[in-house]
Amino acid sequence: MLPRGQNLLGYRHYEDMVVEKFVEKSAENGMDIFRVFDALNDPRNMEQAMAAVKKTGKHAQGTVCYTTSPLHTTERFVSLAGRLLDMGADSIALKDMAALLKPQPAYDIVRGIKERYGEDIQVNVHCHSTTGVALVS
Repeated sequence: MLPRGQNLLGYRHYEDMVVEKFVEKSAENGMDIFRVFDALNDPRNMEQAMAAVKKTGKHAQGTVCYTTSPLHTTERFVSLAGRLLDMGADSIALKDMAALLKPQPAYDIVRGIKERYGEDIQVNVHCHSTTGVALVS
């Protein structure tokens, strides 16, 4: 499942109790892996959903959403992965929603995460393919 943090599966911001109950019921009904993300990479919007997943004992995958700008550096993506691991993430996803991720930045971010937090950290790269770059990334 790909819950949008505090927004769950939609675009409305839900209160903490709703997030917790939604995750609990989803887990009871067969969801095993929750790839929690926030399109703006704001960990505050992922915190409650991550905690709810951890409470159920299911796999919490903390997600770093890739984009490009002067503020979006390899270092910031790697640091965000660390915050997600601190929140209890069982693995990390590098999510390329806009199909902007090229091979070198993909390598640099994954390598940075593994060098800083351990080679055994599972990192999944999730690419959309609208630009045709996904297969090489």
